[in-house]
Amino acid sequence: MKGYEKLGLFRLEIEQNDIEINCKITDCTYANMFIQLDCPELSNLVREMEQEALEFMCSSSNIEVIMIIGNSGSAEITLRNHLVTKAKAN
Repeated sequence: MKGYEKLGLFRLEIEQNDIEINCKITDCTYANMFIQLDCPELSNLVREMEQEALEFMCSSSNIEVIMIIGNSGSAEITLRNHLVTKAKAN
């Protein structure tokens, strides 16, 4: 995702700890393009496709995907490792 940020496709903030990775995407070029083309209903299309791909990739692991899609292609994404969460609880 950092590569896409370097290309100027969106702004990315990442925070990480032992249990989870939190990402925030804002200022999405694709969302802005759809809005300018008078197709605002498509502004979250890329985020929805990313959510589907992340959920598929993590479906056979202990990683939970929590994705909140906001306005104009923004998103808050949390990837949480349940094995670490369970180990810390014990």
